Amino acid sequence: MARVKYIVGVTYKVKNVEIIIPPSIVAPTASLEPSPAPGPIFPITSGNIAIIVLNEVIIIGLNLSEALKEKCFYILAFSFFSISMLVTALHFFQVTILNEYFNLSSQIATTLFIPTMIAMILFIPIIGKMLDKFQTHIIIGIALIVTGCSLLMITFASSLQNAIIYSVIFGINNAFSISLFGYIWARYFGRLHVGSIQGTGQMILVVGASIGPIPFAAAIDYLGDPISTIRICSLYPFLASFLCILFLREPKKLTNLKLRIEN
Repeated sequence: MARVKYIVGVTYKVKNVEIIIPPSIVAPTASLEPSPAPGPIFPITSGNIAIIVLNEVIIIGLNLSEALKEKCFYILAFSFFSISMLVTALHFFQVTILNEYFNLSSQIATTLFIPTMIAMILFIPIIGKMLDKFQTHIIIGIALIVTGCSLLMITFASSLQNAIIYSVIFGINNAFSISLFGYIWARYFGRLHVGSIQGTGQMILVVGASIGPIPFAAAIDYLGDPISTIRICSLYPFLASFLCILFLREPKKLTNLKLRIEN
């Protein structure tokens, strides 16, 4: 293979990364003279094809103090607190609810985690494609509606058929939560300080997961029936869905940064 020298050809910009494609990329020859490049460069080669990429990736984003001043941070925290809280509660009490209140055997109630797992695996890539194609706040709104439906459906699992439908919906709900938990912070606040922002956001979600089973447990111990409590709790994600669809938007400061980069 002929040695590829650093040259300047046609410049393209793809996702804020400048890619320089030499005039002759199929059969570079030693006659090509090197040209200076505006910064550190490294070649990516495959056979006789070489692409020279400038090692100057522009990463933008808000810092933690700026993110905490944005209303979208609190809408996200409020919304995903509900998912974290209520999904954890369902994992804790699914077997108890189906066995003690709907007379399904413990074995069947436990086996229902299998269709939940299958639905989750199948829907994770589908949700990923949805995030690429549709507006994020709409997808988050749908995720919250699915959470509410999971809660409602377990209260109607009086037959095996309804219990299976619940387990599939619950699996789709888990797929949404897994896909979104790591995505939303970079999406709405950029990647520059995503570590501190995600750390703060995840702390809130962990608190939600920690206290989530408490209302269900209290209803079982003191009321003797968690069904009404679960139905009341289902209103929380439906309310959060309404807030996300109507009010969740990317911070103007981040939008302005993107426009400055593009221009």
